[in-house]
Amino acid sequence: FTGGGHANASDLKGYVGSLLFTDFLRFTMANVSGGSPRLWVHCFAAYLLTGIVVKELLVEYNAFNTIRHRYLLSKEPHLRTVLVTNIPRHLRAPKKI
Repeated sequence: FTGGGHANASDLKGYVGSLLFTDFLRFTMANVSGGSPRLWVHCFAAYLLTGIVVKELLVEYNAFNTIRHRYLLSKEPHLRTVLVTNIPRHLRAPKKI
Protein backbone atom coordinates (compact mmCIF):
# COMPACT_ATOMS: atom_id res chain seq x y z
CA PHE A 1 0.00 0.00 0.00
CA THR A 2 1.66 3.20 -1.11
CA GLY A 3 -1.26 5.62 -1.06
CA GLY A 4 -0.90 6.54 2.59
CA GLY A 5 -4.68 6.86 2.97
CA HIS A 6 -4.53 10.64 2.52
CA ALA A 7 -5.80 10.71 -1.09
CA ASN A 8 -8.94 12.57 -2.09
CA ALA A 9 -10.37 12.02 -5.58
CA SER A 10 -11.48 15.65 -5.92
CA ASP A 11 -7.96 16.98 -5.35
CA LEU A 12 -5.89 15.36 -8.12
CA LYS A 13 -2.72 17.36 -7.44
CA GLY A 14 -2.83 16.48 -3.74
CA TYR A 15 -3.50 12.86 -4.61
CA VAL A 16 -0.44 12.64 -6.87
CA GLY A 17 1.64 14.44 -4.26
CA SER A 18 0.56 12.00 -1.58
CA LEU A 19 1.56 9.10 -3.84
CA LEU A 20 5.01 10.54 -4.47
CA PHE A 21 5.90 11.01 -0.80
CA THR A 22 4.22 8.56 1.52
CA ASP A 23 5.16 6.96 4.81
CA PHE A 24 6.63 4.01 2.93
CA LEU A 25 8.85 6.13 0.68
CA ARG A 26 10.38 7.97 3.63
CA PHE A 27 12.47 4.87 4.36
CA THR A 28 13.70 4.19 0.81
CA MET A 29 16.72 5.49 -1.09
CA ALA A 30 14.38 7.72 -3.10
CA ASN A 31 14.26 10.04 -0.10
CA VAL A 32 18.08 10.37 0.20
CA SER A 33 19.76 13.08 -1.83
CA GLY A 34 22.79 12.26 -3.99
CA GLY A 35 26.15 12.43 -2.22
CA SER A 36 24.55 12.22 1.22
CA PRO A 37 26.33 10.18 3.93
CA ARG A 38 23.00 8.46 4.52
CA LEU A 39 23.64 6.42 1.37
CA TRP A 40 26.19 4.44 3.39
CA VAL A 41 23.43 3.36 5.75
CA HIS A 42 21.56 1.76 2.85
CA CYS A 43 24.76 0.14 1.60
CA PHE A 44 25.56 -1.25 5.05
CA ALA A 45 22.00 -2.50 5.51
CA ALA A 46 22.09 -4.29 2.14
CA TYR A 47 25.38 -6.03 3.04
CA LEU A 48 24.12 -6.89 6.51
CA LEU A 49 20.90 -8.40 5.17
CA THR A 50 22.84 -10.37 2.55
CA GLY A 51 25.17 -11.71 5.22
CA ILE A 52 22.27 -12.76 7.45
CA VAL A 53 20.53 -14.55 4.58
CA VAL A 54 23.70 -16.39 3.52
CA LYS A 55 24.40 -17.44 7.12
CA GLU A 56 20.86 -18.77 7.56
CA LEU A 57 21.06 -20.66 4.27
CA LEU A 58 24.33 -22.30 5.37
CA VAL A 59 22.88 -23.25 8.77
CA GLU A 60 19.78 -24.77 7.18
CA TYR A 61 21.82 -26.59 4.52
CA ASN A 62 24.05 -28.13 7.19
CA ALA A 63 21.01 -29.25 9.17
CA PHE A 64 19.46 -30.76 6.04
CA ASN A 65 22.74 -32.44 5.13
CA THR A 66 23.05 -34.01 8.60
CA ILE A 67 19.48 -35.34 8.52
CA ARG A 68 19.93 -36.71 4.98
CA HIS A 69 23.19 -38.50 5.84
CA ARG A 70 21.64 -39.99 8.95
CA TYR A 71 18.72 -41.30 6.86
CA LEU A 72 20.96 -42.70 4.12
CA LEU A 73 23.16 -44.49 6.66
CA SER A 74 20.18 -46.01 8.48
CA LYS A 75 19.18 -49.64 8.05
CA GLU A 76 15.74 -48.76 6.72
CA PRO A 77 14.95 -49.59 3.11
CA HIS A 78 15.29 -46.46 1.00
CA LEU A 79 13.13 -47.59 -1.87
CA ARG A 80 9.41 -47.65 -1.37
CA THR A 81 7.77 -50.33 -3.47
CA VAL A 82 4.45 -52.10 -3.43
CA LEU A 83 4.20 -55.86 -3.87
CA VAL A 84 0.95 -56.97 -5.41
CA THR A 85 0.25 -60.68 -5.19
CA ASN A 86 -2.50 -63.04 -6.29
CA ILE A 87 -3.13 -61.38 -9.64
CA PRO A 88 -5.42 -63.62 -11.71
CA ARG A 89 -3.67 -65.38 -14.61
CA HIS A 90 -5.80 -63.70 -17.28
CA LEU A 91 -4.65 -60.23 -16.03
CA ARG A 92 -0.89 -60.95 -15.85
CA ALA A 93 -0.06 -59.83 -19.38
CA PRO A 94 2.03 -56.60 -19.62
CA LYS A 95 -0.61 -54.97 -21.84
CA LYS A 96 -3.33 -55.59 -19.29
CA ILE A 97 -1.32 -54.26 -16.38
